[in-house]
Amino acid sequence: MDPSPSVSNSGRKWALRLSLILGVLLVTLGLAEATLRVVDFSYHLYPERFEFGYPDKTILEDYFKQHDDYLWVSQRTAKNTAQAWAEKPYLIYSGCSCTEWGGFDEDIARRVEADTELSTLTYANLACSGWSSYQGLQQMKLEISKLKPKVVTIFFGWNDHWMGFGIDDKTAVSLSNSSMLKLQELRVVQLVTKAIVKLDNDQGKTVGANSRPDRVALDDFRSNISGMVRIAQENDITPVLITAPSSHVTGEEPPYLQERFLADLSRLVPLHRSYAEAVREIAAEQNVVLCDLASELDALPREELLTYFREDGIHFTAEGGVKVGEVLFKTLKEHELLPKAGEESQ
Repeated sequence: MDPSPSVSNSGRKWALRLSLILGVLLVTLGLAEATLRVVDFSYHLYPERFEFGYPDKTILEDYFKQHDDYLWVSQRTAKNTAQAWAEKPYLIYSGCSCTEWGGFDEDIARRVEADTELSTLTYANLACSGWSSYQGLQQMKLEISKLKPKVVTIFFGWNDHWMGFGIDDKTAVSLSNSSMLKLQELRVVQLVTKAIVKLDNDQGKTVGANSRPDRVALDDFRSNISGMVRIAQENDITPVLITAPSSHVTGEEPPYLQERFLADLSRLVPLHRSYAEAVREIAAEQNVVLCDLASELDALPREELLTYFREDGIHFTAEGGVKVGEVLFKTLKEHELLPKAGEESQ
């Protein structure tokens, strides 16, 4: 039996109403998107540019792209990773900008080439600027464990104790990968993301707290580094832990770190040392090779130490890259972690 005219009309009315509602909603979202673009609103859970070398900054624009598992990846890291899959290197360097731009990977290659006891070293620098140990752990799981180098260096400890995006790194990845927020190229979605981050941060604050959480809390840092060690060993890869050195001293902290990276500059030196100490403890507990770069450089005369760091007290100068190469090369050779003459590099 055909539906009555009144039922058919009612159905058409509801369909029309729904179409109008959807139309208004789409127009509203379109206008909101256009307005946000006009005012140049932008919000990402990954860096849009990279700065280092305070006060004479080196700035890399449009250097990063969003990544589902790491939040972001640099152009250089993406290129080196693709090359590593083709070459399957003997040694992989993992870490943050101190490794990506440190220059010590090239210095070690030169030292190996000049050493008659050693064979040609194939290596890949897969470090990425801005990464914390959280991203390092994901990279170890997803790529390094499958590339199966003989040796991997693990050099984290700076970005972990900087203030996060309002949430810590593991939460940021989860939020970025949520179905609702997948379309991060839309400014409306970016606005919603910012609102969610602010709400999450506000709800997570303790009484009297006035700063964003660290990107990776110390306990999580320990867990991440330990996880990287465990995954490497399970895949017959020898991990080498490196402590992150610095030229910072109490009372002379770089002012640019205030608010952007730390709410309280007086925390900088003791906080960083606590992360370096965690690396030492993990190396001792798990009987892992340690290159205690922080202690090695701390023992140097202050005047010499300053020549190895840019004025930010974090990143290495060209001379610093050579010094780090010298110390790390010594560690690798003493533990017989470099290819010997007459042996294949891989």
